[in-house]
Order: sequence, then structure tokens, then C-alpha cells
Amino acid sequence: MRILYAILFVMLGFQSLAQFTTIPCKDTLQIDNPFYLCNCPEYDPVCGCDGKTYRNPKIALFAYHLSNYVDGPCEPYDFDLLPNITIDELRLEIVVKNPSQVLVVINDLFGHQMYGDYFGVTDRYVATLQTGPWQYGFYTVTVYLIDSNVAARQAIKTKKFIKAKY
Repeated sequence: MRILYAILFVMLGFQSLAQFTTIPCKDTLQIDNPFYLCNCPEYDPVCGCDGKTYRNPKIALFAYHLSNYVDGPCEPYDFDLLPNITIDELRLEIVVKNPSQVLVVINDLFGHQMYGDYFGVTDRYVATLQTGPWQYGFYTVTVYLIDSNVAARQAIKTKKFIKAKY
């Protein structure tokens, strides 16, 4: 009987110890810095333990102080624009979890469509779009994921960029 009590005591001790040794998602002693300057322009999205997609692991670790993440976006897909202020070219990079068709549409501030095209994406797609002849101003890039297994609210994402003068 004493052995049973000893085993029970040890198991409860380990269980309570495990409760105190779980790693929190974020370092609460640090302040998030969305303006963190990182010499890491690569787009390699990661899904943080907080359920948000980050541009790359360095941003997740050093700007938002996450303790862990997994490779790839949290949602079915994500995309990135580089640079946000462009003169002649815009680099569009799309990352999907499952092979899918995507529709990319670029509109100006007044809703006029400047660009539209379908792409088949297996895991990552990179396109360089020429913006030289477009008028300077604000533009939106909307990417639609064409996948019947994805909820409608997860299938549309929009980001903005600026076409500047020379």
C-alpha cells in the first residue's frame, strides 16, 4: 500500500511540475516592436503560436518575441508585396498550404482594374509585375484562393502599395 501511495505522490508531483514548466507563447517581459529593423527581406511565412502569420522567423522571434512557430502561413494561403512603395516593378509572392488556383487582381484607388490573372500555385509562386506605365497613387492587390474546401472569408486577402513618381 505504501508503494501505491509513493507512486501516486510522485505522479502528482510530476503533473504539477509539468503545469509550471510549459513554455508561454510570448515573452511577457518584452514589448512588441512592429518597427523592428531586420536585414531579412526574404518572405518565408511562419505561423506563430498566437495564431498569426509572420513574414519570416526572425520577425516572429525578435520583433514579436514568440517562443515557437511552425513553417507556413496560419491560413490556407498568404502573400507578400515588395517593395510597398514602387516605381517600376512590384514583386508578388504567394504561398499556399495546398496546391490551388489563385486569382490576382490589382485595382487603383478608384476601383479601375489595372491587372488580373489566374495562377496555379503548388506551394510558392513569385511574379514580378511591371507598374511603370501606371499613374502614381494608391493601389490594392487582392488575391482570391479558388478552392471549394476553404471558407469564403479565408479565400480573399487584400494588401496595399503605392506607385510613386520617379
